[in-house]
Amino acid sequence: MAEVTAFTRGFCLLFKGKFIIIYNAGVGLMCIMLAVRGICEVTGADVSDGAISGVAGLGHILVAAGIILFFCMLLLTIKANEKSGKKDGGEEVAELFELTE
Repeated sequence: MAEVTAFTRGFCLLFKGKFIIIYNAGVGLMCIMLAVRGICEVTGADVSDGAISGVAGLGHILVAAGIILFFCMLLLTIKANEKSGKKDGGEEVAELFELTE
């Protein structure tokens, strides 16, 4: 149990960075565009232009970038743990991403 707690504490240092901002911005943008498209459909407004689809696509791109960043940070944390020989290698990765306070 102590190994899992140490890994989790080291990995949580990474969540102070860009992942949360990028991922949540993408999810928020997708939800807003979903609501806009739904309102346009219900009111009968013309949604034939590509603006709504384009902005929703940007939201999907941000979510995909956030997921890729998440897995990159996870891989770096695992490699830092293996390299350092200790159970908590998150500090080295946090320094790499300049996330330490």
